[in-house]
Amino acid sequence: MRKSFKKVLAAVLSFAVLTAPMAVAGKKAHAAKTSEAYMMFSSEGNTYTFWHDGKDYSPIEMKTAKITGAGQYTVGMDFTKLQDGYSNKIQFADFEVADGEKLFPGYYLRLDNIKINGEDVKFEQGYTTSDNGTDTRMNIVNPWASVKDNPSARSFDKKLTNKKVSVIDPDKWDKLKTIEVTFTYAKNMPEKTGTIISEGAFKYKVTGMDTVEVAGISTSGKKKDALTIPDDITKNRVTYKITKVTANAAKNVKAKKITFGKNVKVVDKSAFDGCKNLESVKFNAKLTSIGKNAFKGAKSIKVTGKDAAANKKLVKKSGTNVK
Repeated sequence: MRKSFKKVLAAVLSFAVLTAPMAVAGKKAHAAKTSEAYMMFSSEGNTYTFWHDGKDYSPIEMKTAKITGAGQYTVGMDFTKLQDGYSNKIQFADFEVADGEKLFPGYYLRLDNIKINGEDVKFEQGYTTSDNGTDTRMNIVNPWASVKDNPSARSFDKKLTNKKVSVIDPDKWDKLKTIEVTFTYAKNMPEKTGTIISEGAFKYKVTGMDTVEVAGISTSGKKKDALTIPDDITKNRVTYKITKVTANAAKNVKAKKITFGKNVKVVDKSAFDGCKNLESVKFNAKLTSIGKNAFKGAKSIKVTGKDAAANKKLVKKSGTNVK
């Protein structure tokens, strides 16, 4: 009996040992795609250089970013620990996403901000490219390249004629202490934060990669008997959740009923100030806050929809009577 048990146990252990690597391999195969973004640099006369080749370029310090997919990221370099406390003029600089062409095919880079020595600087828009078919990159300063001679050159807005190889003038900074580059990496490029999108009755302000807030209302929207804020809007193949109605966004509307999408969680103060005809509101989510006088002008309104009891309390607290 013991011999039989030992044989069975040995067989089970052997099977476990053989299949363990397969299980581990399976987990690796389903692991999330990740990469790293970084800068590469050389100063005038190659006095200082920093290439992403595994060498030690101390005391120059590099700020990298972990790339997990579409998003906004920041990379940079710090030269303050050099003997003089700064680098001389930029000869070449770019930022890259390692293995971006393979891990995130079809993605684009968009330059959002450049800071030099801690201050925002004026820049022109560059183009996305890859010299080796593996890493995705964009030039900051490159005196040797050209857009027209680059078969891999592409742009998020499909326009290359207005894109630059060198997006800043390096002659403006003889003493480079720090440089920081913020960019968006995506396949379908979202609008820049702060951009206003007009859709239907409302005007929306972009607040993130996939979020907007109601920031205004059209003239025709003010005259409607009923208003609906949708769950989301889509522009240029990017879908944005509508999360908020900002202060004074839709004053003096004529609507008798307002319906809020499921992603709206905040209604700021005086958002619908002057809504004298308003009789009912329907919320499709439990709100986190309703600002003071959000529905000022309404005598008394009926609150329906999801978590009506909790939302009624918020409406009443904002200064409007509820039915």
